[in-house]
Order: sequence, then C-alpha cells, then structure tokens
Amino acid sequence: MTGQLFDVLKIINVWRLIKNIQPDVVQTWMYHADLIGGLAARFAGVHTVIWGIHSTVLKYGETKFATICIVYLLALFSYFIPKRIIVCANQSKKAHVRLWYRKSIIRVVANGYDLSHFSIDIKKKRAWMDEFVLNQEIPCLGMVGRFDSYKDHNNLIEALSLLRSRKYDFRCFLIGAKMDEENTELVKLVESNGLAKQIELVGSRADIPVVMNGLDIHILSSSMEAFPNVLAEAMACGTPCVSTDVGDAAFILGETGWLTPPRDPRKLANKIAEAINCLFAPGWKDRQNAARKRIVDNFSIDTMARQYQSIWIES
Repeated sequence: MTGQLFDVLKIINVWRLIKNIQPDVVQTWMYHADLIGGLAARFAGVHTVIWGIHSTVLKYGETKFATICIVYLLALFSYFIPKRIIVCANQSKKAHVRLWYRKSIIRVVANGYDLSHFSIDIKKKRAWMDEFVLNQEIPCLGMVGRFDSYKDHNNLIEALSLLRSRKYDFRCFLIGAKMDEENTELVKLVESNGLAKQIELVGSRADIPVVMNGLDIHILSSSMEAFPNVLAEAMACGTPCVSTDVGDAAFILGETGWLTPPRDPRKLANKIAEAINCLFAPGWKDRQNAARKRIVDNFSIDTMARQYQSIWIES
C-alpha cells in the first residue's frame, strides 16, 4: 500500500484474494497492513489473524497524522481482530501496552538474520581497508544508520570530539541515507567539532556485510530504538559494538559489547575508549567470536521462523 490507503478497489481485491484462498492463518505486517489485511481477512471468514508490529515510538511532528490515527484505531481493534500480535522487541511490547493494545495476546519474536550473508569474512575486511586505504594500527570505527533525529548523530560526534581531545587516533565511517557531503547540516556538525579528518561520510551502501567486516567497532548512538538490526548484523560479522541502552540493545549485546546511557556524549566517549583499549589487548579475537556466537545462538532466521510457526499453530 503506497499512499492511497483507503483505495476501495484495492481493499476489495485483498478481500477477494483471501476469500478465494481461505488460508488457515493471515499474517499481516506493519500498521497499515494490520488494519487493511486484518479487516479483509475477518470479513473473508478467516478467524486466525496475526498482526506484525515493528515500531516502538511515534514521531509526533514527523509521523503522518493518518498513521498516528491508525495506530490508535488498532489499539481498539486489537480486542476484536487479531488472535496474536507479534512485536520484534520487548520495548515495542511495552510501548504498545501503554497505548492500550491487548497485552495478553502480544508475543515477542526477535528479528532473525541470514548468517551465511552476515558472517566473518577476511576478504570483505581487506576489500574495505583497500577501498579507504586504512592502516591496521588505527582503529576503524563506524555507525550504520540513516540521518534521523532518533539516531542522535550529535551524540556520536560530540563523543568522538572528546576522544580526539584525549589524543585517541581513529577513523570513523558514517554509513546510511543522507550521511554524505550533500548533507550540509551534518558537514557543519563534523567540521565544527574539528573532525573533518577523522570522519568519513560514506552515504548509502548496499554491501553492509562488507561494511560490518571492515569496521573494528560498530557504534550505535541512538536516543530511541526498538530492535536495532545494525547491532546484530555487526556482531554476526564478528564486530563488537558500543551502544546506547535503547530498545533491546542490551538483550542483543549480552556480555559481548559496551552499553552506555543515551544522550550522554561523555559516557559514550568513555565506552568507545574502553573498546579501543581492548582492541589492541589480548582477548579481542575471543570477543569477536563471542559476538558472532551470540547472534548464531539467539537470532538466526531459522530461530525466528520456528517461533513464528509456533505462534501460528497455537493460535
């Protein structure tokens, strides 16, 4: 559904498709589909409807008014339409319970990852180092995330400025939508903190496994998240992470990385410094392997699929 949510013909087509197929279960995905797919399925005679929710916060002033209305409408409908609601994070469950979604039917299923795609790969690391002419003796830091107020790049850049003042040497790569030289606001922020030589604005990349293998340490500076995929993707590639304690970050990291409160550049700088100090100390390889194992043991796509199937069967 792109744009014209209440296009009657589209809704009727969805209803007809479901009525013809008569599936045992209809699984919808995200708010708009939960509303349209859920209603269409119930009117088509399907009683087992499972909603999928992958959000934690509404960005008032940024989220479309129609979407906000749908979120609150779904809270009411959660008592009548779905048999189960699957959310991707514990924080997402808490957020929707606060919005009066039906708590008893909400289940948490963490995101899963293709671990053949996200894996430790020395060739990918070398490709990244060659592309940016990197020195192995200089820590390679980075953050994958679009330019967005909730990613709080100000927090990261202020922390890096503090590190530089403490005489730490590093390169930091910022990857994601609008993370490039055309973003004048970001460029000014980098330059005003004296980090033009340390920070590389890479922009969007399709080869995220190469990026994650290339980094020594991945940093997440967000002020809000649900289930931050970038942490799991980095860890699956053997890259330890420093993260603000947002969403399910602590659950993803386990004992393999470093957590710090959001919106506190000084504490973030301290944790990045700890990670850099560990990078050149004995035991770093063990930490890399532990990060990978954490994802393999808990967040494979097979594990996620089994949990979804279990919920479909129990419903």
